Amino acid sequence: MNATSPLAEFRGFAIMTGVFVLGLIGGVWAVIAPFVAGWPLANGTWSHAMWATVIPGAGLILASGIAIVLTAGFAARAAVRVRSLRDEELP
Repeated sequence: MNATSPLAEFRGFAIMTGVFVLGLIGGVWAVIAPFVAGWPLANGTWSHAMWATVIPGAGLILASGIAIVLTAGFAARAAVRVRSLRDEELP
């Protein structure tokens, strides 16, 4: 089995966290875009197009939020491992 260095793990998780932050921003935009663009309401309620934009955006926010928490936690754990390995190498 090929062991990955803690520093490489940290970098990987940090990059993944950044990607998920972009997903979160995209989800927020999908939720607020109908209101920013001023889409008209259909008979005083949301149209099907609004629902079709807001619901996937909310799902993307939820999925990205969970992924951010998980990958940030893994990145923090890897950072602690890197720090402990560096402390062991010091005389």
